[in-house]
Amino acid sequence: MTLSGTTSSFTMTSSKGRCGVSAGVFACGSGVTASNFSAVTSGDNLLVTYEGSTAFSSIGIPSGTTVFTVFTDSSHAQTYTLSIISA
Repeated sequence: MTLSGTTSSFTMTSSKGRCGVSAGVFACGSGVTASNFSAVTSGDNLLVTYEGSTAFSSIGIPSGTTVFTVFTDSSHAQTYTLSIISA
């Protein structure tokens, strides 16, 4: 994952393509329009935010080749925060 910009406004690009949000769904891919994200500090972590919220959720837990749609809210069974770390 590559982040471009500053902590107050950045875009993300994965190996599959740009990352963005459409109708509350977070996705990355060649046909995705990039969204602007920001980051906030929480303890020792730097968390991704979208429209001021750090909440992301899905209906299940991804594992191996099992994937789930990721939503930009906390209204589904599994909730997440996305931390920014450097390699």
